[in-house]
Amino acid sequence: MKKTGLILIVLIIVLVCFGQVQAKKDESISLVGKTLTASVGGDEPSTWVFRENGEAFVSGGEAGEGLEAYYEQDGQKVYIEVSEFELEATYDGEKLEFRQAEGIHSGTLETQLVPSPARYTVLLPEGYESGDKTYPLLFWLHGGGGDSGFLQRTAPLFKAMWKEGTLSELVVVTPDAAGYPASYMDFKDGSQQWESFITGELLAHLRNKYRVSKERSSTFIGGISMGGFGSLKIGLKHLDTFGAVVAFEPMIEPAYEWEDGREEDENTRRILGSPIDKTWWAANNPATIVRDNTDAVRASGIKIYIEVGSEDVYEFHRGTSFLHHALYERGIRHEYRYVYGADHVGASLKWRYRDGFAFLNRVINPPPPDAEVENFRKLIGSE
Repeated sequence: MKKTGLILIVLIIVLVCFGQVQAKKDESISLVGKTLTASVGGDEPSTWVFRENGEAFVSGGEAGEGLEAYYEQDGQKVYIEVSEFELEATYDGEKLEFRQAEGIHSGTLETQLVPSPARYTVLLPEGYESGDKTYPLLFWLHGGGGDSGFLQRTAPLFKAMWKEGTLSELVVVTPDAAGYPASYMDFKDGSQQWESFITGELLAHLRNKYRVSKERSSTFIGGISMGGFGSLKIGLKHLDTFGAVVAFEPMIEPAYEWEDGREEDENTRRILGSPIDKTWWAANNPATIVRDNTDAVRASGIKIYIEVGSEDVYEFHRGTSFLHHALYERGIRHEYRYVYGADHVGASLKWRYRDGFAFLNRVINPPPPDAEVENFRKLIGSE
């Protein structure tokens, strides 16, 4: 990082402050010689040490359930009061100031389909407010235990890829399913209907409120873990709505039938009923959807990207590989990546996200015909 009098850094912070000393809200906080612990550009916290010349040095941090923003004074942690948003921070050697980054907007929607009001977060490209361009729309589903802050934490990646030209600008929305481990499913008893909400009321609301495409070819869905499962399940069931699915380490089973994959627990009973409705599970299982609707999936031309780490602690590589073979054996084109050495969390996700969104960029901007490929096919008689 360059040595300048004013450093602009992007911090993504989830504050945990129960029972500790709290810095006064409007206090000018001198961090010279102190250490600020916060997450920077991802979910894993790093330690930022601010020096007299204004330079910020980063040392390693460890992942944790709650990410903290604090400095130490007289042996006590003094927590800085910030909100759960992507934040920009400026530091001139004396004062650290936080503000919400541009492009992030939060909204609510009254509904009877899920706990109301339903919350969502939207990321808008730079220049959206002053222009009249219509953008593609991406539903970006968080994982289990996450919330709409998932978009706030990944916003710097979208912004960087937009600036680089490696991903077309689009409107990104993350519905907040925090506190509702629903796997983005419609519950068997009808008490929560996340799939219906996302593909119905929320989609209509977004198309009405924002300048987003109403075309299937420019409407996409993706997510991680539970969100990876949700995006696959929803995308494969709504082939007339979504043109592409990008699923990272999806929470899926290596099975076509309930008996071959899942174990019953309290949450599955909430979603699938008690006793478990195995038919309901199969109707929402991506591999079974592919098996039972092969012709429709293939004919739709939906673009599918699935990936998973070889060391996934939850062994989601087993289910992802199973889905890959289900697609491959039925002649349904897709892209599958089994990422050597990668786990369910960690630094690898930063470049794995880039790989997945590079795929999405190729969907939005198909590459032109390759003359070398065409000539080679002619040469070997395979046109």
